[in-house]
Amino acid sequence: MIQKNKSNKLLLINMISSGLFQLLMLVVPLITTPYVARIFTPYHLGIYAASYSVASLFVTFSMIGLPIYGARRIAQINNIVERTRVSFNLWVIQILCSFICFFFFNGLVVILHLDKIYYVQSFLILATMFDISWFYIGLEEIRKNLLRNLVTKILATLSIFILIKSPTQLEFYAVINIIAVFCGNLTMFSTLRPYIEFKKEHFKIYFRKKVVTDSFRLMIPMILDNLKNTSSRVILSNLSGNYQVGIFDQGSKIIVIILGILTSTSNAVSPRMSYLVGEKQITKMRSYFEKFIVLISVFSTITISGIIAVAEYFIPIFLGGGYDEVIPILVIGSFLIMFGTYNVFLMNGMIIPFSLDRELVKTSLASLIVIVLLNFLLVPILGSIGSALGLVISNITLTILYCWILKGYLELIKIVKYIFSSLLIILSVSIMIILSKKYISFSSLYTSFIFYGLYSFILSFLLSFIMLKLFKVKMYKRNNE
Repeated sequence: MIQKNKSNKLLLINMISSGLFQLLMLVVPLITTPYVARIFTPYHLGIYAASYSVASLFVTFSMIGLPIYGARRIAQINNIVERTRVSFNLWVIQILCSFICFFFFNGLVVILHLDKIYYVQSFLILATMFDISWFYIGLEEIRKNLLRNLVTKILATLSIFILIKSPTQLEFYAVINIIAVFCGNLTMFSTLRPYIEFKKEHFKIYFRKKVVTDSFRLMIPMILDNLKNTSSRVILSNLSGNYQVGIFDQGSKIIVIILGILTSTSNAVSPRMSYLVGEKQITKMRSYFEKFIVLISVFSTITISGIIAVAEYFIPIFLGGGYDEVIPILVIGSFLIMFGTYNVFLMNGMIIPFSLDRELVKTSLASLIVIVLLNFLLVPILGSIGSALGLVISNITLTILYCWILKGYLELIKIVKYIFSSLLIILSVSIMIILSKKYISFSSLYTSFIFYGLYSFILSFLLSFIMLKLFKVKMYKRNNE
């Protein structure tokens, strides 16, 4: 019992730490977005978003599946000598792939005569070359780098406020963000000593075909997932222009900040799930699964209801004037918080531990096809709203496909119950908020934001609490029939 409690406590600590780590990764855009939105126009931010998304795609190529494969491989090793040997060789592969992707990316920039900001963004690939977060995720020790990353992010945030003053400094803004990524990644090396053995004989380069092929296979769903974001921005840019990309990016950026915090906690669960599957402790794994599904449902229900309630007040406060078109993007995109988190958890917590790699590639490809088709159909008519709808629908499609391939492993009826219950609560709260706004209004945006934010939180929290109580009563009755 003591061992079980210690295990659960460690998992909780890692989940909280991963959430904080992700928050630190997003702290620069979180704090600086209102300031940057007032310096640059949606057009400038659209160019930045398009270039960053393409560079991020090449970053994913350069990581060659290590965020998944590396974490899983490190989680399976208890011997420090073997861990040193394996982690070093995985990092060497990462370095080689990073240089290849860097030169290939810049070659495309020259051939296609792209904007000079693409040259700047290419250095993001080299900065990410030092990202060994997969090592700490595998060890369930991601919290080790929290303080150092906090210092790095604070310095980057201050640099933006002090140095960025004009719309002509877009490239310099990109440089500051890249340096922040580079310094944040470097801090991870300062805490390696307790986990690896610094002896020359352990740092020998060798390549096994299976390591490369397994890692590459797990890179494919990561590439396909990244292509969903990249394709949305590229198609939107070509069909509607960079202004619409800027509108779409500002709305989706806010969602990504919220989504990133919750999905990062599922990354902390992944090594534990892999261990439980390897030990054939399926009952305990299902217990973790159900608890996390409850967490996702309650958090996403409260958050989505809140976003729908306050979006019209939040955007003018957060981004300033000229960004009213972001409001529907934020409302539509808020549903990514639910389905995006479900997808990350089902992938990291279930599909990868069960080694359903082929199924993962197929479902990721299907989701990509859906979003590309929807973008071509909806963007010419709806612009950035079409991109937001395409992104949400493709994520819902992915959730359905994940549930289908996992139907033999888990009681997926529980996911269906929580999803429909959450959507019903969101709909109910939204109707009550809309009706209330007809009778209760305030002259101040801040007062409206606070009032309807609290109103939405109380309603959605109470209804979520009732939902959980009802489910417990039903399960109790069924077990005693």
